[in-house]
Amino acid sequence: MTQGQAVRGHQLARQALMRGVKSRDRRVEAEAYLVLGQAYLLESRLRLAYKVSSRANDLFRQDSNRPGQSDSLAVMSHAACMLGRSEEAVQTADDGLALCGRGASPRAYAFGYNYLGVAATWSRNFARANEALEAAVWFAGQQSDAGCDSFHPWVNICFCEALQIVESERAGRSTDLARLRSLVRRGQAMVQEGRAAMLRPGTSTDIGLIILDFASCFSACRAGLLEDAYEHFTDCRDRTCAMRRPGWLHALVWWCRLELARAHGNVPLSIHSSHAMGIFARRGEHAQLQALANSLEADVMALSWT
Repeated sequence: MTQGQAVRGHQLARQALMRGVKSRDRRVEAEAYLVLGQAYLLESRLRLAYKVSSRANDLFRQDSNRPGQSDSLAVMSHAACMLGRSEEAVQTADDGLALCGRGASPRAYAFGYNYLGVAATWSRNFARANEALEAAVWFAGQQSDAGCDSFHPWVNICFCEALQIVESERAGRSTDLARLRSLVRRGQAMVQEGRAAMLRPGTSTDIGLIILDFASCFSACRAGLLEDAYEHFTDCRDRTCAMRRPGWLHALVWWCRLELARAHGNVPLSIHSSHAMGIFARRGEHAQLQALANSLEADVMALSWT
C-alpha cells in the first residue's frame, strides 16, 4: 500500500485476514481490517470502508493498541463523513485525536486533524474545519521531509473555502473570492515546487491534484477567467479519467462542468451537469456530494423558470 500498489495491498490484506482469523491472531486481524478499510476508501467503496475499519477499531481497542485505534477511527470518520453521517464523523475524528498521546508522531496528528477538518467541512462548521485543517498543515510541516505532506490538508482547505462560498451564495449572503484565490495560488505553487505528496504514503497524488484542479476551476469561474477555468477543468477531467477507480472524484469533474456552464449562462448544460454530478456521487457512495448536486440542480431549475 505504501508503494502505491493498492490492488496488491488489498489482496494481501485479505489473505492476512483469513490467516489471522484462522489462527485467532487478533493483532493480525486488526491490521488486516485497517488496510482493507484504507483500500476500500481508495476504491470509493465507502460502506465497506466504514464496516471493516469499525471492526479494526474494536480489535485494536481489545488489544489496547492506541495508535491502531487512532488510525482506524480516522478511516471510520472519513467514510462516515462521505456517507452523510456528519455528526458521527466529527465525533469519531475527535475520539481518534484524543488517542494521540505525547509519543504520537506529527504525521499522526496531521492525519487526525485532516480528517476532523474534512468532517467539519461537510458539517458546515467552516470555522472549526479551517482550524483543524490549519493544524494539520502545521503538524505535517514538522516532518523531516520538509513538510511536503502539508499539500493534502491544504487542498482540503481550498475545498472547504469553495463549499463555504456555495453555502453563502445559497443563503443569499455576500461572498469574497480573495481568500480562495490566495489558497489556490499557494496550492499551485506547492505543485510547482514538487510538494504534492499525500499524508498517507502510497496514496496517489492525483487525488490531491484533482481536488486542487476543481478548486482552481471553481475560483477561475467565479472570477470570470473562463479560459483559465476551462484549462483547470480539462486537467481535472484528464487526471480523473486516468485513474483506475476514480469513484466519487468523477462528481468533481461534473461540478467543474456545471460551474463553466453557469458562467456561460448555458442553462441546459448546467442542468445536465448537476444531474450527472449527482449520478457519479451516488455511484461513488458519496452521499454528501450527491445531496449537494441535487440542491445545485434544484437551484438551476428554479432559475430556468424565472
